[in-house]
Amino acid sequence: MDINKIHRLNNATIFLLPLIPINKGIFDFVMPYKGKGSRLLNAYIYDIDVPKYHKKHVTLVHSNLQDIGFKTFEKILENHKCCVDSYDIANTEYSVKVFKIPDTSLVSYEAFLRGEYSQFCLHDIANVLHFDYLNQGKYLHKVFNKDEELRLKKEELLGTNLEGKELWSIYDPEYDLLHKGLKDELSSSKLQSNQAFLNEK
Repeated sequence: MDINKIHRLNNATIFLLPLIPINKGIFDFVMPYKGKGSRLLNAYIYDIDVPKYHKKHVTLVHSNLQDIGFKTFEKILENHKCCVDSYDIANTEYSVKVFKIPDTSLVSYEAFLRGEYSQFCLHDIANVLHFDYLNQGKYLHKVFNKDEELRLKKEELLGTNLEGKELWSIYDPEYDLLHKGLKDELSSSKLQSNQAFLNEK
């Protein structure tokens, strides 16, 4: 498993997480002398070890970095109307939040599982472009619309005919599912507490 890919945004984060209305700015934090960071690791289609959430849910993993705003951050997620479960992994260094996919987004959810991004509902396309976790909204717009210019560029790059094909690859189980190998990799990282958190009331 490529450790760099674990921290790179995966397909589930780019396309599934926006189906849950969460302001992506909530994941931002600032550490003294270290600057700005993000609590968000990635979203996953499901945690392999928790079968009851394998369908019609999305699993979000965030760091348990104990900064002064952590308690408020976690409370907002756990009180979200779509949140159905919360638990820790990787020796409590990371936390998992499980969200139920809204009924209005199930068509897009199923399209994602098939790798058919052009079949997303319009309101879900709008959400993906609005939250834009990839910060490439114009590119994703072309993906959703099977843009001809993008198709021709990809055909030249890949040396194959993509007529009628989707312009983004289907999810990768190694990086879009939460599994033991990924959890083991996360357990090897170390988080540092912020003293200010200890004084939080």
